[in-house]
Amino acid sequence: MSGQLVGEVIAASSAFRAAGLSERGFHALVAIAEKCHTQTRQGSVPWKHICDGLFGASKRTAERAVQDLKTFGAIRIVKSGFNNNAGRVCAPIYEIGALTDTDTQVTRSGGTDTDKPATDTDKPATDTDTQVSYLTGLLTGLLTGARPECSRHKENSDTGCRACMKRRQWDEAHEQSQRAAAEARATAIRTAIDDCPDCDSAGRLDDLSDCPKHPNFRKASAA
Repeated sequence: MSGQLVGEVIAASSAFRAAGLSERGFHALVAIAEKCHTQTRQGSVPWKHICDGLFGASKRTAERAVQDLKTFGAIRIVKSGFNNNAGRVCAPIYEIGALTDTDTQVTRSGGTDTDKPATDTDKPATDTDTQVSYLTGLLTGLLTGARPECSRHKENSDTGCRACMKRRQWDEAHEQSQRAAAEARATAIRTAIDDCPDCDSAGRLDDLSDCPKHPNFRKASAA
């Protein structure tokens, strides 16, 4: 069982919500993460466990939640489960795409990389940018095209104007994407520093110089 994976899912909740993941999908992902191993990000998860994570929902609802996650790209099914109605039951095996791993962010989300460790810290600083790009990329569907404008109102109207409503939704999605990107970058930097064996909690070496193995908060704030 992995509290770390559950923590990753919770930390990415704002990005998931802004990108349109259903609430049932999010709760199902928490339940799946709780059963997966940290290193492989894989685990055998009974349908009852997912149903319990959805407040005792039916298996059909749990199946819809898993389909939401598959469509969203948050999980892949490594092995389908079965029930032969003769006493043999095998739960499906799922793999969760990387959410805070700056090494395998893109490849895991595509479902092709299954053997890289979750704490590899010897990659260059651009891996953090890769993670942020991935999380913010989840939001692009909400921000496609230029900001909508209303030909009748310069400011967002509260009178039920459809054009103003679209502009207001675009503004809200844009604000959420900026906040999610900042949170993702901070999480990536914190994880890289905590996993590094060479530097202190601020990302510095013994001579107080910046550790070259990863970015730090000072460099990020100066960028």
